Amino acid sequence: MIFNTPNNLSPGQSHVIPPPCRRGLGGGKLRFAYSILLIFLTLFLAASANAAPISQGVSKQGKVVVVVANRLILDDLDNSSLPAITKMVRNGAIGLVSPNCVGPKSEISCMVTAGAGTSCRGGTFVRDFYDSLETTEYGENAQEAYTGQTGYKAGPHSAVFLGLGPALRANIDLAKPARLGALGDALHESGKKTCVIGNSDILPDQINRSAAVLAMDSRGQIDIGRLSSSLPANADFTIIDFGSTTHLDDLKDRMTDKALALHKAEAMRDLDKLIGKLMRENITLVLVSFSLPTGDSWDRLTPIVIYGPKYKGVLTSPTTRTPGLVAASDFAPTILDMSGIPAPSDIIGRPSKSVSAKDKLAVVHELDTRVKAQQDIVRPVVYVVAAVVGLSFVAAIVLLGFSLRAPRRVYALIRVGLVAACAAAVAMMLAVLAPAGAAGYIVGTFVFWAMIVAVSFALGWLWDRTTGIRAAPMLAVYAISIAVIIVDTFTGCRLCKFALPSSYQLSGLRFYGIGNEYASILISMSALCAVFSGKIVRRWLAPALGALIILTLGMGRTGANYGATFAAAVTFGLISFGVSRARFGLRHVIMMFVGGFALMAVLAVTDFHAFGSAAAHAGRMASLAQRVGGDYVLTLIERKVLLNLRIIVRPEAMVAYAVLIPIFLFWTYRVPAKLKDEIFRDRQIVASLKGFLIGILAAFVLNDSGIVMAVLMFGMLSSLVLYTMMEIVGSGKAGESDNA
Repeated sequence: MIFNTPNNLSPGQSHVIPPPCRRGLGGGKLRFAYSILLIFLTLFLAASANAAPISQGVSKQGKVVVVVANRLILDDLDNSSLPAITKMVRNGAIGLVSPNCVGPKSEISCMVTAGAGTSCRGGTFVRDFYDSLETTEYGENAQEAYTGQTGYKAGPHSAVFLGLGPALRANIDLAKPARLGALGDALHESGKKTCVIGNSDILPDQINRSAAVLAMDSRGQIDIGRLSSSLPANADFTIIDFGSTTHLDDLKDRMTDKALALHKAEAMRDLDKLIGKLMRENITLVLVSFSLPTGDSWDRLTPIVIYGPKYKGVLTSPTTRTPGLVAASDFAPTILDMSGIPAPSDIIGRPSKSVSAKDKLAVVHELDTRVKAQQDIVRPVVYVVAAVVGLSFVAAIVLLGFSLRAPRRVYALIRVGLVAACAAAVAMMLAVLAPAGAAGYIVGTFVFWAMIVAVSFALGWLWDRTTGIRAAPMLAVYAISIAVIIVDTFTGCRLCKFALPSSYQLSGLRFYGIGNEYASILISMSALCAVFSGKIVRRWLAPALGALIILTLGMGRTGANYGATFAAAVTFGLISFGVSRARFGLRHVIMMFVGGFALMAVLAVTDFHAFGSAAAHAGRMASLAQRVGGDYVLTLIERKVLLNLRIIVRPEAMVAYAVLIPIFLFWTYRVPAKLKDEIFRDRQIVASLKGFLIGILAAFVLNDSGIVMAVLMFGMLSSLVLYTMMEIVGSGKAGESDNA
């Protein structure tokens, strides 16, 4: 493969932006009903594990060239004055990259993750690549320095990574085993040659060859090194570091806005010329940016475009299950798929594919807008919701705790506030239906919020009139929330994945399924609806609703939240014993914990056998645990516990404590006395609430943000109890207060 790189300057000509040619291209009968249901479900799912996995055919596309042009955003490529890039976008596939690296998002960590196919951590040491015959900044021969620092020998024309030792140590503590250079290893094992061309140096002050990490193998080697020049080379996989965009971004603080715009336009023209020349070659071409411009918060995604025979439309992958979105960890398996090589089993990412779209740019622009809007509005929306929750809870606790009298309208207002507090989560889900953007989401949130509260009180009034059930509006908002979450889950989780509480496209924690926030809301609201729906209904509703929630959360094609599945199994199992026998013992608790673990494992294994590499994350983790041993599972549990401990001391947690502490004091001091005659005389409810609290403990133990699940579940219970108290006390004292 022969191609020329752009060169607009004659030898010796100076430029404020290092030119590419010099700096690189940058009841008795029901008491065991729930247990039998769990056993039946487990056996059914285990039997379905024999289903044949989906075949994952790979294509043979020949040579692959990746142009890395960092510090660009989607708007930079959507430019009609760049004919080659416009043609590449129009005739290829485009998407956005989620930087699912470990720790803080950074350009280097994102590229290390891309080369390994697994979430990794980077550092400035990743820039330390050299051609083997180069002299390092310390005056050493790079080949000799490499051998001395790694113990490996390198060929005379290769590129070597002198930061291999620090890179390995930086990633040694990861819960998911990561093999740095997994992409390069797989290419080498298949007899493919790798090459890196160009750099992002700013001489003489800064050496930056970090894009080479995309092509290195686990020994830190690349077959052909052209880091110090832009000479052409013949290789199966080539990384071209188009350094101009990185140079410009690193030097922009020295320029005026006018100069910056001129240099940016020039750099983009040079990039367009390079893309135009490469498109005439018989290759699969990738143009990607792994980082945003520096100086701003990382509040949006970066673009990737693939130009090749099988790429038309928008990019997606089994990792994200979202049209227009791929993960950084999908880069390595995607390159291997282009080269006709199966991805190694220790690569967590999955090959990207393209899906048709009527207007591909509109799809990715909407995705980009939604992600950026989430970052812009998270604080104001959270503050408003927190204010409604805090004021409602504190007002109710003060009135009840100190036995204060208040007018009827005050009790009514507090009850509205409590219902609104519980309606906020589903309102933020439905707000995704509004036009994309900060304004659309904010308006949508408050419009749906008001509608849900109004509908809840209307349904509650009808429910109360026909059955006389207590806290009917609160149970109505729970029922509405349950219905919305379940329907959304079985239709692709589009609302949930873009709702403000669970929008993780930037962090890459959860791209699909139900996050812990909505999982805890679904479990707690469903359980409380079952318990407080009446004696006759609760005996069959608890196990039936429990089975539905477990299926919703536990199937890889729906909720794909296995920690929440465990919590749901424990919660509904114990509640089913509570409503059928009005009691349970330690052996029942142990049985539910063991059954929850077994069910979680069976669901994960079933998903992997049924869907192969397209399985949910837990399915792939189950396969990995089977290969590396049980220690891996223990490491995961340890990581979850440590994460919860870190969350406990965060500033956000301190705000939660300000609300939770008075609630806890109210629970321990006032609730037993106030509710003894109304609720706690019902032994079924008492036993069920004990099971609910044990379910909260299960959610805390086995989930990444388990503290968040525990707080939300306890909050749903507290909201219902407070509403019930306000309904009882308000109706009894309102007249006296008004007459006074």
